[in-house]
Amino acid sequence: MKQMMSKITKIVMIGAAFAMAGFTLTGCEQKFVDYTHDGSISLTLDYKNHDFFQDGIGQVVVKDGGYIDGDTTHFLNVYGDTTTPIKIRYYGIDTPESTGAIQPYGKQASNFTKEHLEAAAENGTIVVSSPANSYQTPETDSTGSRYLGLVWINETVKNAPLSSLYLLNLYIVQEGLSWAKNLSDIPEYVDTFQSAQNQAEQFKLKLWSGENDPMFNYGGYESVSLKDIKDEIGAFIADQDHVNTFAGKNVRFTGTVAGYANNSLYVQEYYPNDEDNPEAGGEWAGINIFTGMTPISSKYTTIGTYLSIVGTAVDSDNFGFQITNTQGHWPVSEGDDSDCQVLLTAEQNIGIHSLKTFDYTRSELNSVVNGNNLESLYCNVHVTDNLVCNDVYVNDSGDEFTLYFENSDFNVYVPFQYNGNPDDSGDIWDSKEEFIGKTFSVSGVYSYHLTLSGHIKYQIIPSSSSDLVCLTDMHGTVGSNPYTVSEAVNKASQFASSSVITYYSEGVVSSIVTPYNATTQTISFIFTDEVNSMTITSATLASNVDVEEMAVGTTVLIKGNLISTSGGTFSSPEVIAAYPHGTLLDDPLSTSEASTIALALADGLYTSTTYYIVGIVTEVTSAYDATSKRMTFVLTTDDVSIVANGAKMGLDISYENVVIGTTVIIRGKLLNDGGVAKTYPNGTQVVSIGE
Repeated sequence: MKQMMSKITKIVMIGAAFAMAGFTLTGCEQKFVDYTHDGSISLTLDYKNHDFFQDGIGQVVVKDGGYIDGDTTHFLNVYGDTTTPIKIRYYGIDTPESTGAIQPYGKQASNFTKEHLEAAAENGTIVVSSPANSYQTPETDSTGSRYLGLVWINETVKNAPLSSLYLLNLYIVQEGLSWAKNLSDIPEYVDTFQSAQNQAEQFKLKLWSGENDPMFNYGGYESVSLKDIKDEIGAFIADQDHVNTFAGKNVRFTGTVAGYANNSLYVQEYYPNDEDNPEAGGEWAGINIFTGMTPISSKYTTIGTYLSIVGTAVDSDNFGFQITNTQGHWPVSEGDDSDCQVLLTAEQNIGIHSLKTFDYTRSELNSVVNGNNLESLYCNVHVTDNLVCNDVYVNDSGDEFTLYFENSDFNVYVPFQYNGNPDDSGDIWDSKEEFIGKTFSVSGVYSYHLTLSGHIKYQIIPSSSSDLVCLTDMHGTVGSNPYTVSEAVNKASQFASSSVITYYSEGVVSSIVTPYNATTQTISFIFTDEVNSMTITSATLASNVDVEEMAVGTTVLIKGNLISTSGGTFSSPEVIAAYPHGTLLDDPLSTSEASTIALALADGLYTSTTYYIVGIVTEVTSAYDATSKRMTFVLTTDDVSIVANGAKMGLDISYENVVIGTTVIIRGKLLNDGGVAKTYPNGTQVVSIGE
């Protein structure tokens, strides 16, 4: 029987052979027992043609990217559901950490597990079973997404018989790479696991050796430059055989927070070409830091904060080059040289270390991507063009999304629960259909990842939903679909302070609070929708808005950030459109109002503004002319009339319906024709006919 062991165990086995021949190791005879391969534990349930999800046992293969660490692997069924990942936490063992918080012998444990699974995947057999040791649906662990499992392998035989499979969980303990823990669900194996651990301790293997792990950095922190680390990452991107010289080192560096999402902190630092003249030019460099599974204080994660950071540089197959092992180094109060520290708060950081955001058009960022240009790697970026999402990848758990956009060579990775409206915590998007076809404004950290096929893919990682704003048909957030005043007041009441995104609202000016000030170029007024009102203070006017149009009765469209102050208002409001009374179809002038405006003009003059006028047809003065397709008639309200001069029929409106007694809305410019109120000749159109 072939003995599959690490080099250290093989050396111990040689010693054991001498012991069995009558030699002693430490003054007394000690035999090394190979519990893994001697039949002490064996699989008794047939695994063939069984689906792990249904039966708690099944033959599996390792999922691409599924080698996580020494006691966690992601598999796929060979039979049954072959697409849903089986995330297995090895039952009964606990190896030192090799990702996140790195511990001594963690990397060795991870390598050992991967080495034997790779051999079994290539030449042999892998089977996963639940601790229950019976055909039944397996239960997930406390995370709800992982299964506790026993991993059985044969490294040389395909579809191996039960008797030739050995338990990898036990093998890892026997090698001294894990502690045996929580074995209550496999009572028949408890004694064997405990004996294997005791033996590893007696033979001083790995964890029990009392010696330093040669793959773990026990030294102090070396001060490094993010620029030098960036150069090493660039060398890897150019040649994936390149070994990063910082890998495994304990490092200390400084940087400004560029983003924070899903327990990963991103910082960037500026390196001037001339220290005495930093404004003359230089370059930015950044890195990502895994901060641990426990949230850290916001004083470290606030965008723009300048930090000193300590950690271990790691080149991970799963997470790329990053800084990790920072757990416990984020003190709430002031720490020491072995801790991460705030050097400048975001408010204080206004000098050379202040945050730079790289603004790119879509085309410019495509060029950065295709040229493997690392000028903004791990830095804060903003895409100035709005992007249309045309495809979405959803991770296995359904809680992370990768968005792809039209004509874009980069994607956006969203590692958090996304709010379609960042001002509405209940607007959660959990399906790809909600993203596809929508237009977005995109900001975040520019990053990369290595695909399973070995290709470099660049992506933007937003820190929150406010970095990825949907601009498509969101009521109140586009000028074509604004809030009413009542809706704006209600929305403002939901905020503790100012809203994150810009909102639009439309209402009628009910009073002018402060007339337009030519010096400040602002005006204050109250506008209403006849149900609610809002005071708009110091609003600026868009270039297309005439000051003279800002009068009582004018419908205005404003935009700004909503705040809850005084029942709701806008910060930095801007009037982007003004519609005086009579200029909207649903707010027409009466014939009396139209007549007043027309007769106020000098004889023969007409308005520059086009108005809508409503009235009842009281006389047809010129019948419909089939050649010119026009007719003239009189509209009257309350005995005040106006002449619809040379009116053309609007779309789907028949001249046959323009008869005495019919209510009609016309559109045109007003004319004073020698004391008669008319519309401008041949500029009139019938736009609506009622009863």
